[in-house]
Amino acid sequence: MVGLRNILSIKASINNGLSKELIESFPDIKPVLRPLVDNEYAASSSIPDPNWLAGFTDGEGCFSVSMCKSRTKIGLAVSLRFILGQHSRDSLILTCIKNKLATP
Repeated sequence: MVGLRNILSIKASINNGLSKELIESFPDIKPVLRPLVDNEYAASSSIPDPNWLAGFTDGEGCFSVSMCKSRTKIGLAVSLRFILGQHSRDSLILTCIKNKLATP
């Protein structure tokens, strides 16, 4: 039963927490403290290696190209999207990536 309570404590600290049913069944469960993320790149405010960015994108993002009708001479417009899915607590690393991509 101790293992189940540990798992529920972890679940209580992530995403939407515990469901109403779990709270009713286990009213004494307390969420565990989440560790702070100490990212070496975020701390230095730079991403020195483009291969790191490629690996990060491979695991956490995507790049897409789409075409749609347009009023231009060729009749098409191209849309490029670079998407990274991260938690809001990782905003510093996303700012570093944005700065890296904006730098010529």
